[in-house]
Order: sequence, then C-alpha cells, then structure tokens
Amino acid sequence: QTLTGIKERRYAQPHEASSDMAFYAAQSYLNFFSETADKIRTLIVATTSGDFLSPATASVVHHKLGLSSQVHGFDVASSCTSFLSAARCSLANFEENSYSLVIATEVKHKSLPENNHKIKVLFGDGSAGFLMGPSKYQQNFCFLFSEMNSDYVENICIPVGGSRNPVTKENHNQQVLTFQDPRELYRITVKLFLTTVEKAWTQRCSSFPVGEVVPGFIFLHQANANLILEIKKRLPPSIAARIPVFMSDVGNMVCASLPALRVRVLFLFSLFCYFKEISELSYLEKNGFSKSFERACKESTLFSCEISQTGFVVVSSYFKENIVVTDGAAQELLECWLERILERDFRELLDCFFYQSSLWKNYHLDIAVDLWIGAGGGLQAMALLSYFYMDKKHFLS
Repeated sequence: QTLTGIKERRYAQPHEASSDMAFYAAQSYLNFFSETADKIRTLIVATTSGDFLSPATASVVHHKLGLSSQVHGFDVASSCTSFLSAARCSLANFEENSYSLVIATEVKHKSLPENNHKIKVLFGDGSAGFLMGPSKYQQNFCFLFSEMNSDYVENICIPVGGSRNPVTKENHNQQVLTFQDPRELYRITVKLFLTTVEKAWTQRCSSFPVGEVVPGFIFLHQANANLILEIKKRLPPSIAARIPVFMSDVGNMVCASLPALRVRVLFLFSLFCYFKEISELSYLEKNGFSKSFERACKESTLFSCEISQTGFVVVSSYFKENIVVTDGAAQELLECWLERILERDFRELLDCFFYQSSLWKNYHLDIAVDLWIGAGGGLQAMALLSYFYMDKKHFLS
C-alpha cells in the first residue's frame, strides 16, 4: 500500500476466465436493459489475458451471451491501451439503429509469477465496458493521437508462449509477465503519461477555445495509485483537479482499468449530484457511505440494488448514461465496494466533484468535454476526447 497505493485486489475464482468476467459485466447490464440485446451488431473484447491463444475470446463471450449469428465479434490486444483501441474500432463498425458492445476484461493474476511480489501486488481481475447505440442526445468521440514507444517492447512482456518462444518442457515456467528494470519502467511510464496529458489537453483547448472553464474529467488508466498522484503533482492544478484516482480497492486491471474507473466514478457522481440537489452533500462521510446509497434507493427511482448470482449489483444513471456495477466479492451492501473506498480516494472524488460543479456555474453551454487516456508499460499511449450536451441543472440547483 505504501509503494503502490493499492490496498486490495479482486481475483477471479480458479475455474473462471476472462470470458466469464466479460459475461458477468455484460449480462448484469442486459438484465436491466434487455431491450438492447437484440440490436447488438458488433462485439469487441479488449483483453491481454484471453481464454485461449485461439479462438478469439469474443467468440466465447458471444456464445455465453447467446447473441445473434449476425453479430461481428473480434478481440483487441494492445496492452493497457486495448480498451481505447477497441473503442476506436467500435466507431468504425458502428451502424445506425444498432448497438456496439465493447468489453475490456482481464484475469491477469493467473499469469503472474508466484515468487515476484513486486509484480503480483499490482494486478487485479475484472471487466468493464460500454454499450453504444442510437440516441437523441448528441455525443461525439474523436481520437486525438496515439504514440508508440517500441524501443521498450521487451521491458514488459510474457516471453514464452508465442511463435518466437513456444512453450516447451524446459521453459513453461517462464510463461509469466516479466518486468525488466522496474525503476526505469516507472520513470518512462510517468513521462509518457505526462506527455500524453499535456498534448491531449492542448488539443482539447484548441477544439474548445474557452479551454479551462469547460467542465470535464480526465480519465487515466489506473496503473498505480501513487504513480497517478505523482503525475497530478507535476501538472497545473486546473488540470490535476480533473483527474480522479480510484483504484485502491481493485488494483491495476490492465485494459479494464480505465472503463472500470469511469463507470465507478460516474456512478458515485450520480449519487453526489442527488445529495447536492437535496442540499446534503456536505454531510456525506466515507464511513457508512453505503447507507447513504441505500437511502437514495428508497427515495429516488434513479438508484437500485439487488443480489445476483454474480454478486452485489448497483444501478444508476449519469445524465444520459445507464450505469450498472457488479461486485462479485460481495453478497450484501455492507460488503460491497461502496463500503471499501479509502478515505483518501473518497476525499479526492469529492474534491473533483466540487471542482466540476464550480465549472458548470461559470460556463454558459450545457456541454462537458472528457479526455480518456490509456498508457502503460512505457510502450504506448492513446487519447480519446468525448464531448456531450447535458442538462446542467443538477449541478446548479
């Protein structure tokens, strides 16, 4: 916890694979919004820990979900940027009056070296994504740039199991994730993140000339909580205030990290919006926060919760988005992730919320501009810009 900011992680059961994590996430959503299932035409699975080398994990997820044979499915594997690569592919495959299902999923702990705790403590298992379809609300995505630093390709890899070094009796124990020179890897990853944030922010401001007063988040891949905090310290306060840090209870879920961060943050912000509307946000405390959610479920139709076969499920909406979060490690509210948020993370999220609220008061259009940034291992970085129009009255009431 001291070195990484990670207190605990979620691990899949021994019999579970990445397709199971993806199935749990997608099915939890479709259970609440079943009318969308028949309209899915593209399934893209982002993963670095697929069920098999072949076939694609998307094929397995397709079967588990019982999707139509007309659905086009494939995998994307580009390490920590896999989710954003998949999101980019989904835009190219998007069809009018249909849905694209993009799922990032990882069961990483099975490929970690048992005797290297410096690596093993970082990673957790999980899945997250989005279902994108037709909407009467205007929402736009554009990719600002990507950068590949291929000089470091051997610094972080699984050296055995591919066509260069197939598995043999002699080398099978080397089929695990390996870091070369972790300190150098940390340094170049911080540098890559900073460069990406600064370039993306410059392009964001050129697209929206009013720049800093436009509300919006910067969602960073959550590789290491202390790493993200260090990056925030090196950035101007007006940029750093937009970056939530929220991974202490789940660890680094590789390509599932960024969408899981975004979904959980938006879920919490929907709660914060609700309590701000009834003028009780200042009374929210981290301890017993799940009880606040339980109260919101009773008072508002925007929130609900239930127990499913895959864990404790909470449901909300953030303006135009429906949000579902399943905690497979919990069977009741007091066990779920809402109760396990660290005090530091809770304060960071509240500060970020109040900062966003102040921006809404100073901006005349109902628009928010988010940056989604994936980077990791010093190898590759990618930035997506999303902007959408929404009703800002929630922040102003």
